[in-house]
Amino acid sequence: MCDVAKIIVNLALKKAKKQQRPTGEVNYPALRQTEIDRQANFKLPEGIILKEKSLANVACLEARKEGNKEDSLLIYIHGGGFTAGSSKARLPFITALATTCHLNVLSIDYSLSPEAIYPQALNDCQKVYEEILKKFDSRRIALIGESAGGNLVLALALKLKDEKIALPSCLIALSPVTQLDYLTESYTKNAKHDYVVSKEMSEEVLKVYLGGDRVKAKEAYASPLYGDLKGLPPIFLNASDQEVLEDDSRLFYQKAVASGVEVQFSLAHHEQHIYSLIPVLKSAQKLYKNIDKFLESKISH
Repeated sequence: MCDVAKIIVNLALKKAKKQQRPTGEVNYPALRQTEIDRQANFKLPEGIILKEKSLANVACLEARKEGNKEDSLLIYIHGGGFTAGSSKARLPFITALATTCHLNVLSIDYSLSPEAIYPQALNDCQKVYEEILKKFDSRRIALIGESAGGNLVLALALKLKDEKIALPSCLIALSPVTQLDYLTESYTKNAKHDYVVSKEMSEEVLKVYLGGDRVKAKEAYASPLYGDLKGLPPIFLNASDQEVLEDDSRLFYQKAVASGVEVQFSLAHHEQHIYSLIPVLKSAQKLYKNIDKFLESKISH
């Protein structure tokens, strides 16, 4: 059966890609506000309560739902190329997680580039995580993020492991950016089909997030693929065979398996990089159910 919502989304994304400004001409504050404005008419699902809070001086947004497990928490780190994205811009996804996964969700509004460069975003996420550890057992915490947020989820886990801080029960990385060092084969293979990420956008990320320092791109906390993955908690990894970041997930999966990490890797067929964030898509709804099953099996009871 034809998924009308998918057709509409793909057409909108394709049109938006054609209208993208040339590299170096991006007004990031305006872009971020536009993302938020798109959610102006969003209606909260029944039973969802939102609360803005500050943890370790980092702005966060909590989505709670009556009946969710109060002793467990799903920490969300949004994507957006390290330059955009926010809790308010991701409300449909955040509330879908709180509803589908039966866990309250804490979304972190970490510092964005180019105003703040690497590793400020990662440090913000770590500060929030350590603050959460004061109230929650690490075995009852899970981390989830997409794209750049997936990068930060994996990088945070590596940093926590290195610093011998209690690790979360599991990690969920959706189409993560696992390396900022080079353009893989999927950048060429899927260039015509990916309406969200492009070679030019990846180069802009390197410029603004790492300050153009290609040496830093080889660091594990910037490119988790280059880290020592041994000892990481179980990982749920998802990507699409139509996105330029397909190889980022595939390479990370292969290294994780070789490192003895428990990892589930699912590759969606003919989906856009952004599909996990759009609850009306049938493919996204299926993904949420799989995430829920993974969380249910990994968070300690």
